[in-house]
Amino acid sequence: MVVSVAAPVLSFSADQSDPGLIGEVDADAPAWITSGLRVISVDGVPVETVDQASAIVSDKAAPNATEVAVSIGVSDRVGVVTYRSLTMPVVHNSRFPNGLELQSRFENGAWVTRVSAAPDNGSLVEGDVMIGLVRTSQRTESPEALRQIVESELGEGRTGLAFAVERDGLMWVETYSVPPS
Repeated sequence: MVVSVAAPVLSFSADQSDPGLIGEVDADAPAWITSGLRVISVDGVPVETVDQASAIVSDKAAPNATEVAVSIGVSDRVGVVTYRSLTMPVVHNSRFPNGLELQSRFENGAWVTRVSAAPDNGSLVEGDVMIGLVRTSQRTESPEALRQIVESELGEGRTGLAFAVERDGLMWVETYSVPPS
């Protein structure tokens, strides 16, 4: 019903011409991460591409993990290999059958669940904050809490889930209707 995936936020992406090389680097990346480095391992496991490295890192993200730390092996253009520690934040993405997508991220000491994609048939927009389920007053305090709320409500046969939602300091109730199976 609801698909949830934990995903570490890499501060770099693969080079478009060579998937083993680091291409674009985010502004908040550690200074040692530079374009042109070749990723060769994650926690001692050899990799050939940035996507393989990302998959290994993703497998290390436990439910409700706020961050994941790994050792990354990189090789520079002349073949000098270094191993560095890298700690990345983890986001938890949840996708609903109607196209609603939520992303939970640990910010300022608490979990915040935001709409990351919204179907055209509702009033939700990207960036809206999902506070919690109105009927039970359960808050979306973690990705696991969100999953438990939805599974519990669906398990009890409810087809409409009313969530408290916040946008620009205003709060209202938005009902998510469960599509028929």
